[in-house]
Amino acid sequence: MNLIKSDIVKIIEVKRKDTFVNHFSAIFKRDYSLAGEIGENEIKIWQLNIWNAVFYPIFVFKLNSKKEIVSITSKLNPFGKLSYLLLFISLNIFFTDFDYSKAKLSGIFFITTIYLTFISIFILLSFKIYNLEKKKQLKEIYKKLNKGLEIKSYSK
Repeated sequence: MNLIKSDIVKIIEVKRKDTFVNHFSAIFKRDYSLAGEIGENEIKIWQLNIWNAVFYPIFVFKLNSKKEIVSITSKLNPFGKLSYLLLFISLNIFFTDFDYSKAKLSGIFFITTIYLTFISIFILLSFKIYNLEKKKQLKEIYKKLNKGLEIKSYSK
């Protein structure tokens, strides 16, 4: 049985637009409900949880003309993207304050190594968290969808 648009719409608890303000508001209010934006040819759904309030994924379900799901992709939410940008800006400000003209080559190498280490650790950890959360949430979405499909098939 193919998944159709109405199956996805049924699991959405709160209808919201996929905007920076709505994601910021959900993070600030700690709104853990499954939210979504329903379009004509695509549906976007997302849900933050207790331990991953910044780097949660947005799932995009693409629909064909029969309203069947043809693909599922994911992307990082806008607030998570802003967090990356702010971290890079703050690290750059911190490390550009260093007076490189008075430093020896070994000092420059040391500072550059520390800088690259901070950036690498942040990127690796955030991508790991994002990927784990993406897999976990996709499993939960499939569970909710399968539960709805079982109920639909029993009622026939």
